[in-house]
Amino acid sequence: MEGCDWALLLQLCDAALPTGAFAHSYGMEAAKAAGAFSNDAGLRFRGAAAYVEATLRQQAALVLPLLRQALAVLKAGGGVDELRAVNAAATAALANGPAIRASQRQGVALARLALEAFPAHGTQALLRPLWKAGLRRQADAPHTVVSLAAVCHCYGVAAADAQKVILYTTTRDMMSAAVRLDLIGPIEAARLTASFGALLRELAVMPALHGEANPSRNPKPKPDPNANPYADPSPNPNRGATPWPVPEFAAEWDATLPAVHWEEPFAPGAPRQVNPILDIVQGQHDALYSRLFLS
Repeated sequence: MEGCDWALLLQLCDAALPTGAFAHSYGMEAAKAAGAFSNDAGLRFRGAAAYVEATLRQQAALVLPLLRQALAVLKAGGGVDELRAVNAAATAALANGPAIRASQRQGVALARLALEAFPAHGTQALLRPLWKAGLRRQADAPHTVVSLAAVCHCYGVAAADAQKVILYTTTRDMMSAAVRLDLIGPIEAARLTASFGALLRELAVMPALHGEANPSRNPKPKPDPNANPYADPSPNPNRGATPWPVPEFAAEWDATLPAVHWEEPFAPGAPRQVNPILDIVQGQHDALYSRLFLS
């Protein structure tokens, strides 16, 4: 936490921070309604702990790259226009409506909070245009990751610490949702949160995923534009090892697909889905007859 106010980090992780996170379950309510936590469920979630772990791994692959990208463009001198580009990438990466709305609602709330509670060090110049755009048009509302990146940049929070904020608040909010959904009790929630410490540390310092710069590996050679990418059906040697187990069908697909070399601006940290079941389940939230959470 060197170089930034540690009290700000604790405040960003505080459940009392008025960003509306209390109203969202990361799809856990829809998963419960679908029977994902029953003993005979075929959705692979054996209890709330398994669902939380799957969501954390999804956040590490999908949201943390966006956070690093936003912090990188701000550090390089970028401004509101560059943040809008990252915001558009976040909307594209979140593939279901409830997740997009949840992220934008909390992002708008965090932007408004930052304008009032953290007005120093340039947050006004970065967040006010994004906040006003979200008020005019929901599709332009800043996502949580963009608002958080702006606050962290202005107050000198390192990318590693900002990633920890995302991972911890996700854990905190999901444990709170699990208690209110009567999946676990409050003491069990505290025990599980403590048990996730090693996983959170692992995800916070996780090596780069496919396509992301990693100094511990040799750089990937650029593909020959004249070569047939499907000529050799053998496993692709250019693919790095996945930092967590994946289903067998996904491993088979990953072994036969040609190498992907990102040339777009978001290449060094392209967000990706690692658990499509989560995305499918969360997308069913709007179909629930009665709901406790907004997502």
